[in-house]
Amino acid sequence: MSFLIGADGLLRDQWPRFVGRPLLDDLDADTAESWQMVPVSEHDLGLWAKVVGAGQDTTGCKRFRLVYKTKDDIQGFNRPSEVRLRLQGVVKKWELGPLGDWEGSKCLGAAQRLELYGDFAPEVFAVQLDALFKLVNFIGRMLRCDRVCADYRNESVRAGRVCSALLDDDDPEYLARRVQEEWVITHRPGYLLETDDGDLVETTPHAFHVGDFVDVAVTYDILTRVVRGVKTAEISIGVEDVLRLHSKQSIKVSIDDYVTNACMLMVLQKIEFSSVVECVETTQTSSGFGIARERAVV
Repeated sequence: MSFLIGADGLLRDQWPRFVGRPLLDDLDADTAESWQMVPVSEHDLGLWAKVVGAGQDTTGCKRFRLVYKTKDDIQGFNRPSEVRLRLQGVVKKWELGPLGDWEGSKCLGAAQRLELYGDFAPEVFAVQLDALFKLVNFIGRMLRCDRVCADYRNESVRAGRVCSALLDDDDPEYLARRVQEEWVITHRPGYLLETDDGDLVETTPHAFHVGDFVDVAVTYDILTRVVRGVKTAEISIGVEDVLRLHSKQSIKVSIDDYVTNACMLMVLQKIEFSSVVECVETTQTSSGFGIARERAVV
């Protein structure tokens, strides 16, 4: 698992009140291995990761994977480990349940989508978004594409299609039973939440809500196609698992306290500064000497 880097270490530590750090996770920039931190420069990205082929789909488009150059092969097999990134943010849109955004009409497919945004710390999220753009451009250059399509305007993270193997808890109203065989199982993300003690426990997609602060493990889905001589890379983000670090209610309390404390600190600093400032007024006497009169401003 790899983490994005900010100006002062891991980006997850730059959210207010360290809300981006799991309670029992002590990894930081000093203890992380090289493959666990996403490089900032294009040169270092080329030493850190590479793009490898992953076959073709039924339409003839080629698929690729982004894999580590610096990490050992998985379990000793001769297969490079796929790059996994950890992204964080506040849930803006949640359609990651087994039915995704399917509305019960014809089975034309349904997208599972998670949209994140910065909310109370847009400057931190902007750094994260910029890092994603750099990675996308890096992938496009490695594949020598003429165009790169990757839409992050909504800060969205995309998962797979609706699962066809539904559990009773997935579809309590039996909305998709009549069409479930028309879907192909692709991937079912993992869902976790952090307890007050810092333990991570498995849960269901129903435990997540808009406004929660989450930590998301993602991989890149890379596809290239050639149309009229123009080679295009279509790059999307696939969700591997989602960890809820703070519920909507708890994150609001935490940030409200942070803002209140920050405002109080500013007021106290202003009072302290003003109480020691002395405005010196100088008057001119007939003898020509300056007389200083001090006035403390409170």
